[in-house]
Amino acid sequence: MFAYYEGVLRSIDEGLVLIDPKGRIVLANVVASEYLGLPPFDPRAAPVPVKDLAAPEILREVMLRSDAVVDEIVVTERHVLVVNSEAVVTRGPGQDAPRSAGTVVTLRDHSRIEELSGELETSQTLAAALRSQAHEFANRLHTIIALIELGRPEEAMRLASSTLDVSQELADRLVRAIEDPVLVALLLGKSAQADEMDVRFELHLPERVPASATARDLITIVGNLIDNALDAARTTPAPAVRVLVEELDGEVLIEVSDSGDGPDPQFLGRIFDFGVSGKPGKGRGVGLALVRQAVRRSGGSIEVDGSAFTVCLPLRAPDTAQAGASRDWEAANGR
Repeated sequence: MFAYYEGVLRSIDEGLVLIDPKGRIVLANVVASEYLGLPPFDPRAAPVPVKDLAAPEILREVMLRSDAVVDEIVVTERHVLVVNSEAVVTRGPGQDAPRSAGTVVTLRDHSRIEELSGELETSQTLAAALRSQAHEFANRLHTIIALIELGRPEEAMRLASSTLDVSQELADRLVRAIEDPVLVALLLGKSAQADEMDVRFELHLPERVPASATARDLITIVGNLIDNALDAARTTPAPAVRVLVEELDGEVLIEVSDSGDGPDPQFLGRIFDFGVSGKPGKGRGVGLALVRQAVRRSGGSIEVDGSAFTVCLPLRAPDTAQAGASRDWEAANGR
């Protein structure tokens, strides 16, 4: 019968963990072992205390809760897990009161859904940014046409030339510095979006941005950080957003700062946790959680100092980065 039970546990695509009343893991299937960073389960080995797991503290706390847990979302370095747990009670012959036999915990990977949600949000943000750029150019075009109709062609030519020169200069800088066209389009769109919001947008790039993370992760990191910065800066007296990229000690440093005061101190310790946000409304607290996940997936780190978010990513070999970009393109195109 044990072989049958083992086969059932292996066939489940969710993580399943049995925890005894002492808070020790007495059974974990293959999927759960992967999520929790455990070696393959060995029934002859000593039970592993949950408190000793190399997992986020919030996950350990949820697994050890005495009350039932329903669809609690926990973000780890590589996964967004949906956690459920139920206490197990038994009542033996002659026993009046039920006795606790431990807890059953299930872990369901929600990462792909969150990644797709984040990619969709990034795509929508990119589309909105490009719409802002189109709107900005439409306004200037109407102004140029009006100047011509008013018999002031010289002013119309100066405005048209200045608009073209500024836009082309930024586009040329980005194309020279960044290989990925989607990231170039994102930054161009963010620049136009900032202009429409009357937020000064400063972009400081080296002559060539070294390869660091996959295109998908870079867009998640940069896109979400700039979105937050624009949102925070727009209500300040002199709204401004600054993006700095440089190579430093074998790492790529990306710093996004704004003219705001930074995150609310009461949320600072949990600012990267899923669902935590100082802003009102539903659907908040996702962007920074996805940013941290993308940073960790790339082997980097992220820090907050006031309104400045600094990401450090290890350099990648050009062929590795190119392969990652190719995989991103193939995934996006269903190849």
